[in-house]
Amino acid sequence: MLEKMKDASTEKVASTPSVSYCIGLAKNFDAILSIFETAQEMGFSQAKIVPYVNGFPINITEAQALFSNYSDLEKYLEFEENK
Repeated sequence: MLEKMKDASTEKVASTPSVSYCIGLAKNFDAILSIFETAQEMGFSQAKIVPYVNGFPINITEAQALFSNYSDLEKYLEFEENK
């Protein structure tokens, strides 16, 4: 099923045994939200949105510090707050 998703990849952190499956690349939050909703409809109930800035994943604390520089981070924070 994952092969049907555009821009699918895997991500492995050497210090942990788990592998993350990543889907979707977009430059704005609305596009990412659409990909997220599609993934959930396909049965990926543990799907989550991970914001990246300059090619690196950031956490919520970092998003809160950077949202004034990146307008879509504000939409991401609102989404996380309303989950």
